[in-house]
This record gives sequence, structure tokens and C-alpha cells, in this order.
Amino acid sequence: MSLLLCVLPAMLSAQFSVPVPPACGKYVLATLADGSFACERYAAFPWFAAGGGWSTQVSMFTAPVRPVNGQPRGVQFQIGLGPGASVAAVSGGLGGSYGTFNFVQPPILAGSSARLDILSAVVCGAAGCAQTGDLADGPLWVQMDAPDVETLEAANLQLVFLFADSTGKYNTQMAVPPVFNDEASAAWMSSFSETPVELKATAINSNDSSFAVTNLALQAQSVSVSLYDQTGNLIAQRSTPLLTAGTQNGLQVIPGGVYGIDFGSFFGLTTAALTPAQAALAALTGTIDGTVQFVSSAGLPIAPLVVRLAGNSISTFQVAPIANPVAIIPPVQ
Repeated sequence: MSLLLCVLPAMLSAQFSVPVPPACGKYVLATLADGSFACERYAAFPWFAAGGGWSTQVSMFTAPVRPVNGQPRGVQFQIGLGPGASVAAVSGGLGGSYGTFNFVQPPILAGSSARLDILSAVVCGAAGCAQTGDLADGPLWVQMDAPDVETLEAANLQLVFLFADSTGKYNTQMAVPPVFNDEASAAWMSSFSETPVELKATAINSNDSSFAVTNLALQAQSVSVSLYDQTGNLIAQRSTPLLTAGTQNGLQVIPGGVYGIDFGSFFGLTTAALTPAQAALAALTGTIDGTVQFVSSAGLPIAPLVVRLAGNSISTFQVAPIANPVAIIPPVQ
């Protein structure tokens, strides 16, 4: 695959690493190929989407930090498709320079920014690569290198989903924060809001929640997904298929298998599955509301994403790591 490398002339003299090991604190001290050193941090986005009206943007910037000895500092970003992605390559690129890629490496000076566009799926063979109408999806991995902790913590990024109607006009968008590997957990919690299956066809603002979860461990594992009502009572619980192990890349683990599905298909929530108290509350709001927990079967890190479509509006639910999950992990289904 071709490598898109965005390098501005002014960046050639910028400082992205140092000749002696810096104090990296809680972050990784990395020795780079040229023998220099950097503080390194890793992150994952559990899901991107490109094709069928969907496109994905990854926006990055490095907040201003003071030069050292007159030399500007910056962050070397690296972003690639995880092995759990549905395709080996996509079409898009940095700064409007589009082509086929599976990995990009934009260096971003303090006070500067970049945007990566992922526009469509690509299939490559002996005759070359061609765009397809298939939906490309799956996890992205991110690596960030900087000469010191101050510069590394000035790095920011988010993923933005965009959906265009048949005329090409965007009518839906949603921003997603990264899951940093140093903050990743084996258990996570979020909110959810879901219209019961039997009411979806007639509800003009039907709430349709979905999730994606990717494996951040070097061991295959499944994930227990449990729904609780607003008073903490279990509503439903199922496990994902086994998610393949991530892969080692230097000192980081590139996300492995990913599983994404809507709540309606996964849980099939109906009012008949609720207790009388839960059903009474759902009748008042029109939705089943509560929390969702993700617990990995091997007790190793995972990265989840929870989104909700309400009418034509789409948003993310905040996810947070939990130290003491209460879910009882059922057999893999």
C-alpha cells in the first residue's frame, strides 16, 4: 500500500525526538529507529466507517508549547488500520491529497493541525488497487511521539463520522474521542436509551443504540455486554463472539478483533422482557433507559464505543472504566 506522508518544509527542523532519554513519567520511553528518544502514547478508535454514504475524519492538533533553544516542538502522529478492519486499505488522505493507504504519518508542530479523511473501501490485487462501494469499518490505532511530556500532552485528536444522503449532502455527524491505551480497562460502563423492538416501526424518533468493542490485548477474548435499568437491576446480558488478539507493534498493542452491532439485533429488547416497574417507566418515556457494562472474559483491556440514533440525530454516550464490574459473564453465544 502507498504511504501518505505529510511533511511541511518548516517541520524538517522541528523537534519530534531528542538525543538523550527524556523523563516520560507515566508514558512510554521509546527508542526510535534513528537512535533518538521520544515520549510515546498510544490510542485506539474502536470503529471507523467509509462507504454507503459514510465517511470518517480524524482531526488532530498540537496545542502551543514554547520552543526549546529556539527550536519548535511537535508531535509525530501515526494512524493505521487495525487488523480487525473489514478491508486492508482505504481511499482518502491528508490535506486533500487522496489515494490508497492503510497507514499515515503526519508530523504536527505545536500550534498546528491536520485532518485525515477516510472516504471509501479499497480492494487491492495483482493489477493494483481500486475503490469499491463496500462499507469499510473496524478499528484504527494511533501512536504519538514527542520530545517531552509537555508536548505529548498537547496532542489532541478525535474521530468524526459523517453521513451523506443520496444527493451527497451531509445530514448526520458525530464526534468520538479516542480510548488511550494507558487508560484502557477490562471493564467499562456507559448509558443507553433504546426504543422497544415492537415500538420502533411507529416511533418517529425511535432510539436505536449500537455498540462496537475492540480487543486491546495480546490474547483472544470475548466481551460480556450487560444492560441494567436506572436502579441497577439487570435487564439483559449476552457475550460477543471471541475477538481475535491484538498484534504487537514495538511497545504498543494494535487493536485486534472488533464486534459491532445494534442493540435491537443483539438484545432484541421488548417490553415483555421487562419487570412491571421497568415497563411502567418505559411507557412514560417511550424508551428503555439505563446503563451498559462491557467486561472482558480474560480480564484484559478492551475499548468500547456506544452510540445512539434518535430520529435523524446521532450522538455518542460517554464511556468510563470501572474497577468493580458486577456483570456475571455468560457463555459465548
